[in-house]
Amino acid sequence: MTRRYARNYQMSRDIDWFFAYGNHYYHVASNGGAIPHFLKVDEKTNIELQKEFANFPEKMENVTDITVRDNPNGLNYSSFVDYAKKGLISIDKLDDEFENQNYIVIAQPNAINDKVFQDFQGTFSKIPKLNKEDSAKIHVMGLNGEYLW
Repeated sequence: MTRRYARNYQMSRDIDWFFAYGNHYYHVASNGGAIPHFLKVDEKTNIELQKEFANFPEKMENVTDITVRDNPNGLNYSSFVDYAKKGLISIDKLDDEFENQNYIVIAQPNAINDKVFQDFQGTFSKIPKLNKEDSAKIHVMGLNGEYLW
């Protein structure tokens, strides 16, 4: 039986959660926002994913350099950088309404050899997939101000 995070818990925490869309994998910092109901993010599997990613090598062998968003306010981007080094596009929820699904890329790998995903297929296969129909419900602004889809 899957169990979603309780609404009050989501509102009071910055939960790291994950999804896949197309050929890309995303790490999301929830910033106290709602984890979308249309993605099958259950608490138990998500905690397992958090632990598995924490145990990945610090920098994946087949991930080239990463790009990090300008940080004029000196915010702590270290967890975003860590996830990007592991092959994920790392995004943060914008400070807006709880249910809104507006995000911004903080760090991303410049290039990834698919071998990364093959070597850790057990972990990546657990990540919920965003389908094309629901993709219009999530808005992700890239590093250059463009929307990713």
